[in-house]
Order: sequence, then C-alpha cells, then structure tokens
Amino acid sequence: QNNYGQLGNGNTNTQQSPMPVGSDTNWQSVACGAYHTIAIKTDGTLWAWGVNYYYQLGTGDTTQQNSPVQIGSDTNWQSVACGFNHSIAVRTDGTIWAWGCNSEGQLGIGNTTNQRNPVQIGNATNWQLIACGDEHSIAIKNDGTLWALGWNGYGQLGNGNITQQNSPVQIGSATNWKLVICGNQQTFGIKNDSSLWAWGENDYGQLGNGNNINQYSPVQIGSGSNWHSVASGVFHTSAIKTDGTLWAWGFNGYGQLGIGNTTNQSSPVQIGSATNWQFAACGQFHTIATKTNSSLWICGANIFGQLGIGNTTNQYSPVRVACPKIFPLTLTSFTSTLQQNNVLLNWHTTNEVNVSHFNIQRSSNGKEFTTIGKVNAGNKEYSFIDAISNLELGIRNWYYRLEIMDKDGSKQYSSVNSVQLKVNSEIKVYPNPAKDMVTIDCAGAKELVIIDYLGRTIKQLKVNSEQLIVNTKQFGKGVYVVKAILKNGEVKTEKLVVE
Repeated sequence: QNNYGQLGNGNTNTQQSPMPVGSDTNWQSVACGAYHTIAIKTDGTLWAWGVNYYYQLGTGDTTQQNSPVQIGSDTNWQSVACGFNHSIAVRTDGTIWAWGCNSEGQLGIGNTTNQRNPVQIGNATNWQLIACGDEHSIAIKNDGTLWALGWNGYGQLGNGNITQQNSPVQIGSATNWKLVICGNQQTFGIKNDSSLWAWGENDYGQLGNGNNINQYSPVQIGSGSNWHSVASGVFHTSAIKTDGTLWAWGFNGYGQLGIGNTTNQSSPVQIGSATNWQFAACGQFHTIATKTNSSLWICGANIFGQLGIGNTTNQYSPVRVACPKIFPLTLTSFTSTLQQNNVLLNWHTTNEVNVSHFNIQRSSNGKEFTTIGKVNAGNKEYSFIDAISNLELGIRNWYYRLEIMDKDGSKQYSSVNSVQLKVNSEIKVYPNPAKDMVTIDCAGAKELVIIDYLGRTIKQLKVNSEQLIVNTKQFGKGVYVVKAILKNGEVKTEKLVVE
C-alpha cells in the first residue's frame, strides 16, 4: 500500500513487487510506522517519507513526502523506531530523540504536545536501543535496564498498572535486558540469558503464554532460554530461536503465522522444519523472514500486494519472494492521459539490451492486472491507445502498468499509473460493527469526522486518499457517526458500531 507515499518511490501507487527506493546504495537501517517510514544512511544522516499529519516525519511541517527527505543535517543517528504516528531515534552519543504525535505521552517529554522536529528525551546519554508500539515506546539503556513511556491501557508498559506515562519509567529492577520490540499494544523482551518475556494486550494469544489474559508485567514465555530474536504485528508474533528455527503465535486470520491454516495460537508453534532462519519482521497482518542464504520468505495478508509476490492473494505458509532482477533497461518516463475517446499511454526508455517487448496491463483496483496489449521493443519511444469503448465509466479509476519482458523470459514491472474516469462520492465503513480497526472508503472526501452519541468529536482526519484505516480501540464501545465532508461541499454520514 502506498496511498501516503510511504514506499518512498515518488508516487502513491500500490506496488505488488519489490522496487528500489531511489538509486542510493548506502542505506543502513529502516523503520516503518502505520503510513510513514524513517531510515538511516551509512553516513549517519536521517531520512523520512510518507504521511505527515502529526509531524511524524520530523520535517517541521505536515507536508506529505513521496520520496525520502533528510531530517536536519546531523550525521550521528544510530537507530530509529516508528510507532503509529510517532518516531523515536537514538544518536551515537547515547541521547534519545522523539517527534510526531504525542497524544498519549508516547514521546516521553513530560507532556502530550505533538512535536514538529526531533526533541531530546531527558538528558541521559546512555540509551542503547528503542522500540515503538502503536502509542507506546520502550527503551534499553546500556546498563541493561528497561524503560517505558506512553499509553498503557493494556499494560503494555510492563510497570504493573494501566496508567499512562508521559516520561520514561523503569520497568522492574533487572539489568540484563538485551533486546526489546513492540507490537501494536504488546511488548516483548529478550534477556542476556536468551529467555523471552512478554506483556500487554493478549486478546488473541499474541503474548504466547498459553492464554488470552492481558499482562501488566513481564511474564516469561515458556521455560526455554534459546530465543534469538522476536517481532510482533498488530495481534501476532514471530520469533527465531538460537537453533535457527522459526516460531509464531497469536491471531492467524490471514495466515500470518505461516502454519498452513487460519487457526489462532496462544503458544509458540514451529513453522516448518527449517533450521536456517536468520531474521523475522511483522507487518499489520503479515510476516516476512529471511534465511541464512539471503532468501526472503513471506506469509499472511496480501490485500495491498504487501507480500511482494506480484499478486494480492493471501499466503498461509511461507512462500519465497523472487529477488528483483536488474534489467538492462532504464524506464525514463511512463505517463497515462485521459483523452476524449481513449487513454493514451506514453513511455520512454534508455539502455535497452535484450528486451523483447512490453505488455500493457490494466486494472480496475490497482491490484489484479490484465494484459490488454503488446508493443515490441527497439524504439526507445513508445505509445499505446486504450480505446474509450473498452472502459467501464462506472469505475473511479483505471490503473496501468508495463510488464517489461526480457528475451530470456524474465520480466519486471513499471510503476503504476492511474487515470480518473468518474468520481464516486459514496462512503463505506467496514467491518461494521468493528472491534479494533475500521476501514473507511472515502473517495471524493476532504475530511472525516467521527462523532459519538453525545455529538462530541472523537477523531478528525484530513483525507488525501480513497481509503483510511482507523484504530477504534480507544473509542470505547458504542455507536458513532462517521461524517464525510466532500470536496464539493456535500456532507455524508454513516453509522459505526464499535464492540
């Protein structure tokens, strides 16, 4: 999904296969929030792109960025983590800095004021590692102590209660914490003895302790002391043991546990029998892992092509992602223009070597594409006309891409272009009733307002895409109204029930 430019490739088109972000080859590390991305280069500079409503990019404004932009001019950034709408980073001097949304004290600066630019948390210079959940943050100092800050409604801070913390508080007195990561509203830590600990929300067994009871303090997961690393999504968790085996637990509605079915698991279960897993990461409802041979494997939800396998089919067991081949071709431009009786596609190339032809592909949703034509290679300047008689005017947009075919049968894809045919101003809210998350289709809207039964505004959102995903956990159970203010001045409403 790329509706806010969070992929950093210069546009807002969905991508179903891996594509490079620019041409730089000196990226060191990267972190992803809900709709924004922060990365560090090998020269210690910090870069950001994606949505910026709450200043989560740290650029001093709320301007969305579709390509990487540098944050300040400092060259001593060491590591970075992203929450839903906030970001926190550690510098090489051991100081810790935060910016973005601070509604729940997740920035740790003693208040709940959003921050446009990175601001230092306290004056300590011995911070080592940081992790961010939805609206909470956890950090480790170089003395092995564990600290937490932000929202605590599920006990995700691990300090024995559910009280919000606007400044860092120490979790227990242990001095042997080695690694910490955060899921949506849950937290995991690994100690120096390789034991695994968890706390926070546990509705779907995502803590892995065999039940569905929230935990307000760290509890050990099993009795083993052979955990190497851990990752967590919204409601699921994946981890690798020191023997190279891969394990998963929690919510499995999209097959994100990779065990071949959609059954939830409240305790760790092994994925396959391979013993060469190296690294695992979790998205909202999908999992990505690498093996020691540098191969990339994925499973889970794929509605936006987030698995990178060229389609939108969910995967219930790990499947390998093909490594993108660097073709002997540079696509310098690709445009699509709606004319009176057709859509005109134009593209220019350089460095064509061994290229056979271009398949022109079209989609009504930006996900599933069908080939509608073929143009032979060899000209460097190309055009293709899609006749208006072929178009379904009831569809809001047509999406186009080029499938570039090499003579040896290999292929690569261009970015996706969209052509607006007809604006549909209806809004749709689903699932409804909702429990944790709700998706709002809002084409034609410029602003969304969520109102409770007393008429109070609960959430107000600017709209710059056709779809928004809203976290409903903090709304409380009840009936709400989603009010969409359209670009033409009209107002439309839909009822939302939160269970």
